[in-house]
Amino acid sequence: MFQKSILYFCSMTTGSMKTIELRSEIHKAIENVPASFLPEILKYINSIQSSSTNNDDLDQFIDRVFKEDDNLLRRLAQ
Repeated sequence: MFQKSILYFCSMTTGSMKTIELRSEIHKAIENVPASFLPEILKYINSIQSSSTNNDDLDQFIDRVFKEDDNLLRRLAQ
């Protein structure tokens, strides 16, 4: 369920957002998440960090996915 929510949130952002803007939006979104979801969010973030040795590579990959698969991500988020 959480991953579906993340996909929805990400599909709502535009491809033109810079990394710092995305981080800011993520921080704002997390502030409004019920406390019961926070451990799952932390687990998800940690899994992303541990699977990537370079966050810049991950950022570039995510940006590319959003640009290439924007329509697919929107459908998956629904």
